[in-house]
Amino acid sequence: MTKPPRRFSAIFLVPTAAVGLLALLGFAGRWWWQFDLLAHFRPQYGVILLIGGLGLAATRRTRPAVVALLLAVLNLALVAPLYTGRPAPHDTTLDELTVLTFNVQASQPGRADVVRWLGTVNADVIFLNEASTDWEADLLAADLPYTLAFPRRPGNVFGTAVLFKGAGQVRAIRLGDNQQDVIELTMRHDGREVVLYGSHSLSPTTKQRSAARDDQLASVERRILDSGRPGVMVGDFNATPWSHSFPRSLVNSGEGFGLQPTWRTGWEPLTIPIDHLLHTPDLTTVDRRVLPDQGSDHYPLLITLAWVDS
Repeated sequence: MTKPPRRFSAIFLVPTAAVGLLALLGFAGRWWWQFDLLAHFRPQYGVILLIGGLGLAATRRTRPAVVALLLAVLNLALVAPLYTGRPAPHDTTLDELTVLTFNVQASQPGRADVVRWLGTVNADVIFLNEASTDWEADLLAADLPYTLAFPRRPGNVFGTAVLFKGAGQVRAIRLGDNQQDVIELTMRHDGREVVLYGSHSLSPTTKQRSAARDDQLASVERRILDSGRPGVMVGDFNATPWSHSFPRSLVNSGEGFGLQPTWRTGWEPLTIPIDHLLHTPDLTTVDRRVLPDQGSDHYPLLITLAWVDS
């Protein structure tokens, strides 16, 4: 059988080779921060390489087809835990804990609409990243059924606001070599103490900011593990599960709920998951969903937790 013209096979070969190279470079993010930016698109790589590999096979380019399909399998295998994971069974006799994390985008004009919307969300704890003093004023004026805390450094107009029901203690702590602020909320849930850390890591747009992000994520993870207490790490990590910096000693609440990208709104199908909730093994995820667009460049993320059935 005659091979199709090389011009036709090049339609698949050139873009597939380019995507394959980007996918491979993404594994080198530990050694160069810009390579880590390439690690965030594993689902997209997997789909493009699968299509490219099948196209190359159809045009009788056997060797590049095999390479492309192997790379497709590798990338899709990294995404697979989001679909194949099974959260631990939970104790149905105890109350659930629902947490909302949302990067509200400080500059967005629709604060009043978002604040009204928050009043309709049935969450026990809400972390609002990129909140400003204007957000704080609007939240206080709205008289929502929450205690509002907005701890931040003196003179800082931006930070993370936390709203919670019931009793709790909130403080801003500085962790890691870069002393980035993290919000620590200690509360009791069904008679047991749980500590939630609201983390908004710097976006990795430079070598220094990337290192600060990595340091903050590692520091929060280490604090939770060292404490020996039930703990939750939640917020805008500015990292996907495929980044070398993603904390892997805690349970990823996303496993078992499929791909749930949260940034950037309107960029589908290039949207990626950078907002997360991780927790210690004594907790489990009952439900997890990305909520509709509320005017920010992030989608809100709502997670329902419960105690593991012992």
